[in-house]
Amino acid sequence: VNPTSDAIPNMTAIAQPVGGSINGEDSSDQFGTALSINCDATIVAIGSTQHDNRDGHVRIYKFVPSETLEMMEDSLPTDVSRIDNIDGTWIQMGQTRDGKLGSKDQFGHAVAISADGARVAISARFADTKYDNGTIAEENIGSVKVYQWSTPSEAWQPKGQILWGEADSDLFGRSVAMNFDGSRILI
Repeated sequence: VNPTSDAIPNMTAIAQPVGGSINGEDSSDQFGTALSINCDATIVAIGSTQHDNRDGHVRIYKFVPSETLEMMEDSLPTDVSRIDNIDGTWIQMGQTRDGKLGSKDQFGHAVAISADGARVAISARFADTKYDNGTIAEENIGSVKVYQWSTPSEAWQPKGQILWGEADSDLFGRSVAMNFDGSRILI
């Protein structure tokens, strides 16, 4: 598509940055490996598959316009991650979601977020299942976890069970998609 054509009106308005840049913790984290944004572009989930020796993690941010931020300033926790800009601020929603299913899972390889931004699905394509004694049962089977935002607790809560691949080297979760209300996911 030619961005200067009439097929895409106001292309420059679409391409304007909102808020400040969101950066990973370390240059080797591969922050941004996976991205998903809600329907009004106010909540974004960002995967970082190489974080912590390839365990991976996901951070979810909400954009708060400057005028709204001024009204909420006193109620914001002091330890919240913020990226300020004249237009507004990206504020981290809840805690960073870490893989920690096993070693080198690459949690955050794929992410999908519902239209309202209240539900997110996150994959760890190299996740292993383990026996009770800790030995690996199935290697690189892959998994997907779903989280629901809880307004009262201001935290991401697990929703349902962890979804697993079926056999060794399935790499279940290479891609993840979610329908509008987050009631169905495609893996």
